[in-house]
Amino acid sequence: MGAVFMEEIKNRQEPDLEAFKEALKAEYKKRIEEIRAQYEQELSEEASKRRQEVELQVARLRTEQKRRYEKMLKDAQERILSDMRHRASSFVSESVGRALSKLEERLHGLRSDRAAYVSALGDLVVEALEVIGESGIVLVDEGESALVPKLPQVRFVEEAALGGWGGCMVTDAATKTRVVDNTLRTRWERAEKELRLLVSGYFDDVFTILERTAQQLRVS
Repeated sequence: MGAVFMEEIKNRQEPDLEAFKEALKAEYKKRIEEIRAQYEQELSEEASKRRQEVELQVARLRTEQKRRYEKMLKDAQERILSDMRHRASSFVSESVGRALSKLEERLHGLRSDRAAYVSALGDLVVEALEVIGESGIVLVDEGESALVPKLPQVRFVEEAALGGWGGCMVTDAATKTRVVDNTLRTRWERAEKELRLLVSGYFDDVFTILERTAQQLRVS
């Protein structure tokens, strides 16, 4: 009878043990799934965080690289424009210098050609008298009074030290306060200013186009 009782107890315990084991397995499996899900979420969040950090770093690097490139481009443009301005300025000075040298040679050479100089002096006197608008006194270099044309508007002619370039100066006869300087030296100085303005004007248009083009360049 004792053996039968023990067998019954064993039979009752085995199902309970199996149920406990199954419940334990289920709980363990559930816990494992929760841990795995938690780890997956944490790993996903960490990966997303790291990816965002990397993307931000890459964006910063790109921005910095773009900024550096734009600065390099701007510096290069400024160097090119500065170099071109310098070259143009040198060209203007050299061109004007050559033109003025030739003009000076022609003006000095003009006095060696008496007929040509008499004609030029007459034109200068007439031009000055027209500016005065009335009769005037004509001043010329020493030894040149006889070369002044006989005109009704010429009250009289005086010789003076005008620098030796030739030409004339004319004052109004009434007050002697209005003076027109038509010496060849003064005409040469006027020509210098006009030439510089003329040649510089050509380059101003070129630089306007160059600077406008440089401003339109952008890094994409």
